[in-house]
Amino acid sequence: MDNDSRLVAFSSIGKNDYGEAEYSDQEIGSCRTRFFPVAVACLFKPEKLFLAVTSEVKEGRNYSQILEEMKDKGLSNILETIEIPSGRNKEELWEIFNIVSERIPERSRVIFDITHALRSLPFVFLGVVNYLRLTKEVRLERIIYGAFEAKEERQGGIPRVPIFDLTMLVELQDWQQAVSAFMLRGEGQRLAELIEEAHGRPWRSGVQDNLPRNLQNVADGIKEFSDSVRLLRPRDALSAAKKVRELLQKVKDEASRWAKPFSEILSKIDKELSPLAAEQPDTLTREDLKRQLALIDYYLRKDLVVQAVLLAREW
Repeated sequence: MDNDSRLVAFSSIGKNDYGEAEYSDQEIGSCRTRFFPVAVACLFKPEKLFLAVTSEVKEGRNYSQILEEMKDKGLSNILETIEIPSGRNKEELWEIFNIVSERIPERSRVIFDITHALRSLPFVFLGVVNYLRLTKEVRLERIIYGAFEAKEERQGGIPRVPIFDLTMLVELQDWQQAVSAFMLRGEGQRLAELIEEAHGRPWRSGVQDNLPRNLQNVADGIKEFSDSVRLLRPRDALSAAKKVRELLQKVKDEASRWAKPFSEILSKIDKELSPLAAEQPDTLTREDLKRQLALIDYYLRKDLVVQAVLLAREW
């Protein structure tokens, strides 16, 4: 992912009477406001904040007050209002799809806020963003929720409200598909991308402590191994297998914090690569031949028959 891709946030506001709160994220900070979209702008600092409102909301006091607060905080320049229908029928849902998909830029990183969204609209917005991940190369940076019902009452009457990060609900599906592709077919490209995203997200979000250092190296190693396997470069594949195994030992703590789904399969990947990891793959020895034979078996188990036949003939 390009480091200069735009970070945009997508939020909404309803007609409810929202109480003032100090919205707090342990790693980023806190913001005191009545409206969570304001906290999104203050804490996550998107380049653009798209605020979805219906015509009824746009005529109400919440909308005018949020405009005033954004102006007071010097954030008016990033706010862009999107007027949408209520989504009462299929035609209105498709209209919402068209409106949202036109506004979100290609290759942007999207923070998706579901805190004040009306009725089923969070599912509609999330469906649109998921579709745009394929058609416009949009990256879902975070799904966030200001959990007012989990507030902590404090002296002074202003409660502290935690911000829940729900990104894992979407990410788990991505991880499942990526892990399946790697374990069943030896395809590591998508798995490497997810590990890379997990490495980069805390660096971009402003976290100061315990930042990941080795996840990116693991991603590079898995991609190198996968490419070498599929392009029939046995010596490079055996070398990359050893490199990845060494990195897996270093990355356990980082993975458990920043890439939890990956941390659950570290031992499986280590076991998978153990027969292939060669100390000196460029030296033709009995041990090297043994590793190559294990690679032929690996090809057959991954249904890479052409690679298995070609390497077996050389072996």
